[in-house]
Amino acid sequence: MKPIGIFSVIPSFVAAGEEFCVKVKMLGPVREIPPAGNWNDWKPKLSSCFNVNVCRQIKFVDNCLPEWSGQLTVEAGPDLSGPKKLIFDGKNQGVFPGDRRPIKVFPGFCWKKPGFHFLRLVEPSSGVEAWAERSPSPLLST
Repeated sequence: MKPIGIFSVIPSFVAAGEEFCVKVKMLGPVREIPPAGNWNDWKPKLSSCFNVNVCRQIKFVDNCLPEWSGQLTVEAGPDLSGPKKLIFDGKNQGVFPGDRRPIKVFPGFCWKKPGFHFLRLVEPSSGVEAWAERSPSPLLST
């Protein structure tokens, strides 16, 4: 399944030289998550306490791809220090053990200079892109 969008989050305010993470979720078509009837299993899963009664037929919807592996290129100009590619390996991703959805936090980024900065993520095979921005920190304003 190919992504149709990228949801990314970076902090709004960080000081120059302060390390931050890029949070990414690869988006796909909206799909229904069926009810899970095993209420006695407390392992994390894509359901909740409101989704355990199969008879009620309450269905959640999720717009994240069920699984995906690939890489995103990071474009932000010379002021960004950090990885140039974000890799989803299909194994070390998701929000709980066994979750293969492409949701991941990527650490190790920092802006070298204060100011407004934009970060662009591109999935090369589909051309899907996302933009994230950072505002200057009020602590750095003079």
